Amino acid sequence: MRRSVPGCSRAPLSVAFSPDGATVAAGCADGAVRLWDVAAGESTATLLGHSGHVWSVAFEENSDAGRVVLVTGGQDGKALLWDADAGRLLATRADLDGCGMGPCHRHTRT
Repeated sequence: MRRSVPGCSRAPLSVAFSPDGATVAAGCADGAVRLWDVAAGESTATLLGHSGHVWSVAFEENSDAGRVVLVTGGQDGKALLWDADAGRLLATRADLDGCGMGPCHRHTRT
């Protein structure tokens, strides 16, 4: 099993396969999300939008819109929704405290 993704400075923090299994997304410590074609083993896109570690990546097939959406969550407290096929940012949710998206290094809950 490979433990690194070319383009990520270290091992990816989160990975997910697209619903059809053809694409893998890797959330990296440098704030980037890298998409890979599984069969070809080649990078297809680098999605930039987070300003810290990308803790979470998840695909969802939106049959109503006829596209696959990639949701990413980062240390910056943002959740970003991407058109996975086009590599285009669709929406940003920036009022998250970061705890739901990964380790809570900045917050203490009582």
